[in-house]
Amino acid sequence: MNPVVRFNTEAHFFIAPWSSSDLDTFWTLSLTAYEDQLMHHLSERLPDNSCHSQTLEIALFLHRRHAAWFGSTALRDFHFKAALMHLLLKKKPSEWGPGDTDHRLRDLLTFMERSLQRKQLKHVLLGNSSITLMKLPVEITKTNPVNLLQPLVQHDCVYRSTVMSFQDMLRNAHMLIQDYVAQYSEDTNGTMKNPFK
Repeated sequence: MNPVVRFNTEAHFFIAPWSSSDLDTFWTLSLTAYEDQLMHHLSERLPDNSCHSQTLEIALFLHRRHAAWFGSTALRDFHFKAALMHLLLKKKPSEWGPGDTDHRLRDLLTFMERSLQRKQLKHVLLGNSSITLMKLPVEITKTNPVNLLQPLVQHDCVYRSTVMSFQDMLRNAHMLIQDYVAQYSEDTNGTMKNPFK
């Protein structure tokens, strides 16, 4: 069970897990429930068999496989999920059809690359009053936007290492994608299906 803090009559925040070695009087609040609601609302607008889940799955596969081979970076799954939600808000629902995976994957990786270059990836909910798909507590929409890359950019060495690793992942994407295809797209005859054609 995750502890929950009631903020007011409308807002409830999960408490993010913490390690026993870092007992502090300050708890990190999690917006996961609101993020999941937003993802659900966005998904309802998309075509049948939309490619948004597969796009995120492939991007996370590339990131994790690259990290397994070359070492982890400060980028985490939630960075990619936030980038995907930004794209889901920007792009027309019709652009997420089952045949659009390759285009949306490129869009997602380009969005991440540009966010790293600008040193800014805003949280999709915090300080974003333009979200009208769901009712959010005013404490979320009226607060200052939060840069999810701020911890990286505060430490130049960590930031540079993360950028170099991400660029390396992009250079090796074709190999990593073949690995993904081999692992997830083999049909019953043993032949490969390429999801990017």
